[in-house]
Amino acid sequence: MSFSELIQVTLLAVIQGIAEFLPISSSGHLVVLGKVFERWFGDPADGPRENIVLNLTLHLGTLAAILVVYRRDLWGIWRRPRLCLAVVLATIPAVVAGVVLKKYIEATFEMPLVVACGWLVTAGLLSIGQRVGHGHKTLDEITAKDAIIIGCFQAVSALFRGVSRSGSTIAGGLLNGASREAAAGFSFLMAIPVIVGAAVLEAGVPLLKAYRRGESLSETATGMLGGYSPWALLLGGLISFVVGWVSLRWLIRIIVQRGLNWFVWYVLAASALTFLWQGYEHFVK
Repeated sequence: MSFSELIQVTLLAVIQGIAEFLPISSSGHLVVLGKVFERWFGDPADGPRENIVLNLTLHLGTLAAILVVYRRDLWGIWRRPRLCLAVVLATIPAVVAGVVLKKYIEATFEMPLVVACGWLVTAGLLSIGQRVGHGHKTLDEITAKDAIIIGCFQAVSALFRGVSRSGSTIAGGLLNGASREAAAGFSFLMAIPVIVGAAVLEAGVPLLKAYRRGESLSETATGMLGGYSPWALLLGGLISFVVGWVSLRWLIRIIVQRGLNWFVWYVLAASALTFLWQGYEHFVK
């Protein structure tokens, strides 16, 4: 593991651990920082696959953080059928949107300008949710209708980088009458099937295709690592777990006690800086 590889993975893992839960779009940060790192260090990958595998590894680290923080809710979730149904229903819109629309806009996933626009959308959703949402519903009081509407917010974030998944779903929960704590909790419970599904699609599908073609699974798995070593990916996953665990616990307190205004200003600033950077890249240089 080279020094530049260590620096890149560490910084991206820290950003992932923070931004996955804070409503500022982890995927948007990974896209923008990835482009910055390409300019500073060069691209260590031979193709686009590497970024996907690294991002997947970092997301699995934050998934572990969710499982730890919400272990009490998850341990007895089968005894709460209404909540289970709500989580399932909330996942459906993102799955449908991903299958039907993702291939048409996939080319925009690595565009910083799209991320900058997505951050503006995130700022709008957070601001509206903060101003309008003053409900008191608990997790167990979220209805099937509420879940589907919140799931539609999640579907938008799945299709456009920069639109925060946690920010949009928390805003959706607030707009449907959930308390701040319940909106945050439901948002992160919804993340579990999404991250697991992404892991299956991004890692399992290529391996299955290679098996059907009669290719060596070990060679295929090695190729999917791109330019990063397995040790770098392991380190990235561990860092994203630790940082994600701290961020998630901190975010819950912030949302309950102070609201979302801080994050609105942050994503507006991030969007403005990205527009300035891209304007310089395209029109000045």
